[in-house]
Amino acid sequence: MRRRNREVATAIKLLGKSMRYVLNNTKTTATTLDKEIDYIKTYLAIQKMRFGERLNYTIRIDSHLDLTQYQILPL
Repeated sequence: MRRRNREVATAIKLLGKSMRYVLNNTKTTATTLDKEIDYIKTYLAIQKMRFGERLNYTIRIDSHLDLTQYQILPL
């Protein structure tokens, strides 16, 4: 039962984080690459909870890049 409660708490936390990001970027035309990658990681974590072992992914980012310096359109 505790494990299930922890999973629910994690799901709520991830959904809240995702919703905050979307609401904060509703009227923006650009965001930094580091923020967008964080949002993508949150989204994928939610999907991983839903689909378990059916979903696998790898995110590779060149360690020499300063992700705060790149502006992109928010998803």
